[in-house]
Amino acid sequence: MQKNNQDTSAVYTPAQAVNIESQNGSKRRRRFVLPAAITFLVVAAIAAWYLLFIADFSRAQAVEAGSNALFFKIDEEGTLWGWGQNDGLLGDGSTTYRERPVKILHHIQQVSASKTHVLAVDENGTLWAWGKNDFGQLGNGTKTSSQKPVIIMENVKQAAAGESYSLAVGIDGTLYAWGRDVVDWPSSNGEDNWDKHSTHPVRMMDNVRQASAGLQFIMVVRNDGSLWGWGHNESGQLGNGTTDENPRPIRILDNVRQVSAGAAHAMAIRNDGSLWAWGDNESCQLGDGTSKNRELPVKILDNVSQVSAGNNYSMAVLNTGQLFGWGNNQNGQCSLTKSYLIAKPEKVADGVKSVSCCDLSSIYLTKEGKVCILPSY
Repeated sequence: MQKNNQDTSAVYTPAQAVNIESQNGSKRRRRFVLPAAITFLVVAAIAAWYLLFIADFSRAQAVEAGSNALFFKIDEEGTLWGWGQNDGLLGDGSTTYRERPVKILHHIQQVSASKTHVLAVDENGTLWAWGKNDFGQLGNGTKTSSQKPVIIMENVKQAAAGESYSLAVGIDGTLYAWGRDVVDWPSSNGEDNWDKHSTHPVRMMDNVRQASAGLQFIMVVRNDGSLWGWGHNESGQLGNGTTDENPRPIRILDNVRQVSAGAAHAMAIRNDGSLWAWGDNESCQLGDGTSKNRELPVKILDNVSQVSAGNNYSMAVLNTGQLFGWGNNQNGQCSLTKSYLIAKPEKVADGVKSVSCCDLSSIYLTKEGKVCILPSY
C-alpha cells in the first residue's frame, strides 16, 4: 500500500479523548471473561487497540463499527477509511489485517457494515457494496463475493446492511431489499414469500425516509414519521404486542425521527427526543432496568439526538453531547465500568456527536472530529 493510502493520525481511547480517569488518576482497565470461541478474536482486537492508539487520526465526520473489530470512518473530504479485522470486508481487495486506516472510496456520505458485507453511498447517490455474497446480499446479480467495492444502483440516499441481506432507500423514498429471507414481499400471486432470496434489488415500499436492518427483521421510518416493521418476532422485536412473525409491514409508532435495529431488539427516537425500546432484553439491552422482553415500546430516555442498537447492547447520544450505554458489557463495549450487564443507561463520555455499535466493540465520534473506540484498554 502506498504511503498516501494510509492514515497515520491518532485513534483515541475514551480516556484520551475526554480525560476520563479513575479516582487514582490512572486509566480504567477491566477484567472480562469470554467464551472460548471468541477469545482469539478479542485478543487480536486488544492488540489492534494498542497499535492504533499510537497513531494520529485526522478529523472525521462519520464513523461505523463492523463485526469482529472492523471499523470505518468518513473524513471531512468524504474519503472512506477502514482498518482492523479483514475477512474480505475491508474493501481494499485483500484479507490482510490493517493496523492503520487505509483508503477505500472517495466522496462517500454514508456507510453501513454487517457481519458479512458493507454498503456505502457516495455523494452522487451511487450505492457500492463489497464482502461476502452467499445469499446475493451484495445485490449485483451474482452470489460471488467481492473484496473490492462494486456498483449496485444509483439514486440512493441511505443504505443498511443486515447479516445476509441489504436495504437501500432511494432519493425518491422507494425502499429496496435484496439478499436472504427479506424479499419478494408481497409476491405477484399475493402469497407471502418470507424464505425467498434475491441477488438484485427488489422494490418493497414507498415514501420511506430511513431504514434499519436487524438480524432477521426490518424497521423503517416513512416520510410521515410512522414506524413500520416486519420479519421475525420471537422476542417481540416488531413491537406490536405479539411474538408472531410477520412477513408484511405493520405500523408500530408515529412521530418517529430515527430507528435502529439490533439482533432482536430495536430503539426509536421520536420527534420530541424521547427514546423508546422493545424486543429482546435478556442482556438488559433495552435499558428499562429489567431483563424482561418487551413486546410493546417502553420509554427509556429524553432529549436523545441519536441511537445505535448493537447485537445485545445499546448506546445513545443526548442533545447535550453526553454518550450513554447499557446492556451486555462483557468486553467493555458500552461502558467504562467493570459491570457485565448494565440495566439502565450509564454515562460514558461528553462532547459526543454520534455512535455506532456492533457486537463486541463500538466506535464514537466527538464534536471535535476525534474517533474513539470501546472497549478502551
